[in-house]
Amino acid sequence: NGNLDGFNYEEYLTGAVPGDADITEPTLTATGDVSAVQVATNNGQWIGVFPPDGTLGTPGGPGGGGATPATATQVQTATGGATATFAAAAEGNLLVAVVGMRQETAGVPTMAGGWSLAGSAGGFASDNQTGTRHRVAIFYKVADGGETSTGTVTWTGGGSTGATRVYEFTGAANWGSPSTVNTNSAFSERGSIPFTGTVGENRLGILAVGSREAMGSPTAAGFTMQNHVAGDVGVATGRVQQASALTVPTYTITGTNYMSGLIVQFQPTNQ
Repeated sequence: NGNLDGFNYEEYLTGAVPGDADITEPTLTATGDVSAVQVATNNGQWIGVFPPDGTLGTPGGPGGGGATPATATQVQTATGGATATFAAAAEGNLLVAVVGMRQETAGVPTMAGGWSLAGSAGGFASDNQTGTRHRVAIFYKVADGGETSTGTVTWTGGGSTGATRVYEFTGAANWGSPSTVNTNSAFSERGSIPFTGTVGENRLGILAVGSREAMGSPTAAGFTMQNHVAGDVGVATGRVQQASALTVPTYTITGTNYMSGLIVQFQPTNQ
């Protein structure tokens, strides 16, 4: 619900100026998300968007908050085996690391050096071998400045990291703690993982899939995908940020493989 100075409302966030009344630039207050405010004449001619710069943000303030959602600008990405090295990160930037591994028993991954676990997925027997294998995890941290490597990952229950990709994005202060959208695994030799859920509007979504080996040409509609293989472990990673919410897609590769995957999202702190 909301109100806009000088307007009478016929339905949710729509209205008309009564009679021949003149109005100045109005102030919008609302409870709930605001995606657009447009003023037009009765013949449909567009007059303007308020506030004048078109920015919208958190509910409840003038112009729906007036804050422009943060943009996740990628500074760099790098790959490695147990760790990934990269050019020195800028202080305050957001670092995101995706790691894939094979392990004999189920366990929880941790990464040294101040990295926090955003989520992990997978772990199932394959290749007629005993134990739990093919896990993938996503870690993140705010750069202290000068980092040039991801931390060493320890998996409780044994096992070691086989393939790593790291991203650096501008402005960690722009992003809140991540939440998991969905996790899933392909328990047999299939070439796809059907994810469910939604990456919300303006969120930074990270998709990660771990595999036993090469992963063909990974695709997931809406995500910019990249592939990396180190030894007999592969990780496919994707990222997305768009103004409208994204229903998460089915992840596919060429050929067949055993896979585990997850999607997490970071919400802008000003949204």
